[in-house]
Amino acid sequence: MEITITKKEDRPLLRRSEVTAQISFEGATPTKHEAAAAVAKATGAKKELVIVRSITTHYGTTTGTLKACVYKDAQALEELELESMRKRHAAKEAEKPAPAEKNPAEKKEETEEKEETQEEPAEKQTDSKEGD
Repeated sequence: MEITITKKEDRPLLRRSEVTAQISFEGATPTKHEAAAAVAKATGAKKELVIVRSITTHYGTTTGTLKACVYKDAQALEELELESMRKRHAAKEAEKPAPAEKNPAEKKEETEEKEETQEEPAEKQTDSKEGD
């Protein structure tokens, strides 16, 4: 993903900079967290202090416009950003990578065990009906 900052406005009273940038990418539209990392790298800020407001793609192309806020410090971020945005931003940061998939042999054994346990109760029910 390539990013070109087209406009950067400092907001000293809010202790942040508002950034507008053009992005180009391959494949799917980048997530806000991937875009935040790119903005942080381009501006020299910490990734934790960047909140991406929107990513608008241009129809039929792999380019778009990005709007983000880069805060001067964590306190400004806490005071000015909505709690829902802070939680959403923090949730992705805290996510751990998914565990590796089990090998196919282990999956096959698990499915066989489940099938055996499901068949046993059915056999017991047919036995009790025959005795009545």
